[in-house]
Amino acid sequence: VYGLATDGSSDKDDKFLPVLVRHVGQASGLIETSLLDMPNINSGSTAQQMYDVCNEVMESFSLDWHNCITYSSDNTNSMVGAHNSLLKKIKDSQGDQKVFDVGCPCHLAHLCAGKGAKELSVNIEDFVIDIYYHFRRSVKQDVLSIDLDNPDFAKGDNQISIGAMTKQYARDNDIIGTSQYKKFLKECKKFYMTCAKYLQKSMPVLHDEVIKSLTFLRLPERHQASTDDLEVIIDRFPNVINSDDLNDLEAEFLDYQAAPNTELPAYFDEDDKPIRIDQVWHKISLLNDAFSGLPRFNHLAKLAKVLLLIPHSNAYCESVFSTIRKICTTGRHNLGKDAAKGHASTSVYKDTTSIRNNLLGILITKINIFGRRKIQCYEWEPPKQVISHAKSVTYTNLKARRDAANDQIE
Repeated sequence: VYGLATDGSSDKDDKFLPVLVRHVGQASGLIETSLLDMPNINSGSTAQQMYDVCNEVMESFSLDWHNCITYSSDNTNSMVGAHNSLLKKIKDSQGDQKVFDVGCPCHLAHLCAGKGAKELSVNIEDFVIDIYYHFRRSVKQDVLSIDLDNPDFAKGDNQISIGAMTKQYARDNDIIGTSQYKKFLKECKKFYMTCAKYLQKSMPVLHDEVIKSLTFLRLPERHQASTDDLEVIIDRFPNVINSDDLNDLEAEFLDYQAAPNTELPAYFDEDDKPIRIDQVWHKISLLNDAFSGLPRFNHLAKLAKVLLLIPHSNAYCESVFSTIRKICTTGRHNLGKDAAKGHASTSVYKDTTSIRNNLLGILITKINIFGRRKIQCYEWEPPKQVISHAKSVTYTNLKARRDAANDQIE
C-alpha cells in the first residue's frame, strides 16, 4: 500500500505536477517519501487530464490505484472538489475502498488566519512583514460543542488576550481606555471568533472519526484508546487486515495496552524528545513473543504503519517546489526544459531515445537517494549498472543536441 501526494506548481504557463508516494521502506521499515515523476501539465488542466497524467505514472511503476490508501494535496476544487477533481477521479477508479483524504491542515490554518484577518482594520500581511524585518534587524477541549455565537461563552473585550508586549506598549503610550484601543479590542475579539468558527467547520481533526481513533499510536497515550477505535479504523480500511486475523489483531491490541513500558521501545530519547513515531513502530514490529518466538504485534504493527501514511500536510510537494527554486538559478534556468524545443520536457521515464529531464533527475537523486539515506553526494557510490545506464543516457542526450544543432545550420 502507499499514499499519494501531488500538487501543481505556481507557474503561469506550463506547470509541473510532482507525483510523490509515501510508503513503508522495505529495507528500513520506516515511512519514506519517494518522487516518482514530475510530468508537465498545461495551465488550466482539467481533473481528467491530471488524472490521466498521474495514471500514466502509476502504470509505469505498476502501482494499482486500489492500493492507494491516502491522498494529499492542497485544498483547491481541482484537487479535492466533491464532483470533478483529481481526488474524485481516483476514488471512482478504486471501487469499494476509497482513498483517505483529510486535506492539508497547513493550508486550512492559513485560510483560517486569512478569514480572521478580514475582521481587522489593518493589513495583517504588511504587519507581519514589518515584524519579520524588525526581528531580522534585531488541554484538549471539544470545540465542536461550543456555541461561539453565545455571548455567555465569550470573554469581555477588556479580557481579550493581546499579548504582554502589546499591552505594555498600550500602557507606555497611554492608549488604554481610548476609543482607538476599544476598537482594537473589538477587532481582536472578532478575529478570534471568526478563526474559531472556521476551525469548527473545516479542520478534519475535529470531525473525522479515524483521526480521533489514532490515539493508540502514541505509546504514552495507548491506555486512552479502546477496541472501538480499532473498529472505526478497520471499517475505514477493510483491506489492510484480513477478516480471519481480526481476533488476533484485537488480542495484540490488548497486549500492547497492558504491556509495561519496559517491554516496549523507548518513546523519548536521552534529551526527553519524542523519537520518530515510525521508528518506534518499526521496533515494535520486530518484537517477538517470549514463548512462541513469533512476532508479538504482527498485525497491529502492520496496521500502525499503514495509518502512519496519513499525511499531516502537503509539505512534500511544497518542498519539491522550494528545491526547484534553489536549483533553477539564473545561470541554470534551462534545467527541466527540452534542449531542442525550449519547453518543459516529458517524463524522465519515457523511452531511452528521448532527451532526459535534467531537473527531474537531480530531484529524484536528492530526494530518493541522498535525502532518504542522510548522506552527502560525495559519499554515494553508484552501482555499476547505474554508471553504465548513465553513459548510455549521456550519449543519447549529446546526440540529440548535435542533431538539433545540425538541423538549425541546415
